[in-house]
Amino acid sequence: AYDLQTGQPLWKVGGVNFDEPFALPLAGTFFCGAPTPSGNELYIIGERDREIRVYALNPQTGEELWSQQIGNPEQDIALDMVRRWWLARVAVDQGILICPTTIGLVTAIGQLNHSILWSTRYTSSASDENGQHFNRLEQTSFEPLNHRWSPSAPIIIDSKVVYTPPDDQSLICLGVI
Repeated sequence: AYDLQTGQPLWKVGGVNFDEPFALPLAGTFFCGAPTPSGNELYIIGERDREIRVYALNPQTGEELWSQQIGNPEQDIALDMVRRWWLARVAVDQGILICPTTIGLVTAIGQLNHSILWSTRYTSSASDENGQHFNRLEQTSFEPLNHRWSPSAPIIIDSKVVYTPPDDQSLICLGVI
């Protein structure tokens, strides 16, 4: 984050994890786009150690205020070069965070109590030999740019969420609650 009047850096999170006491907060976390401001918090989707979380950060300091796990990808983000390019922007309205994951899931989180309200899969999920379903998406294939869907951040209108995900060629409309 930068001070808009002076142009000087205010704080930084993420970056390479050196496993040292002086490492930046959330070092080793891959962030899926810019944070979304709402009230006194910044919301951002990040992935580390095959765990996708929504993080709430203090806009003045970058300090992590809270986080909630929203997915577990089959493939680490460091090994999936296509998924690394996909954005997962948080939408906020009516006290609800709509959190895309880049693995075929959209999750709603209560802004006040930080709990999962619902989670839904919009792509077909992989399953193991026993038929049990997991939150998985195999490594993404490369496609020519003119064959790719144009994704967007979720949009909340009235009591509906409209979303065009990067990993599925569909227009999704969900109820907020």
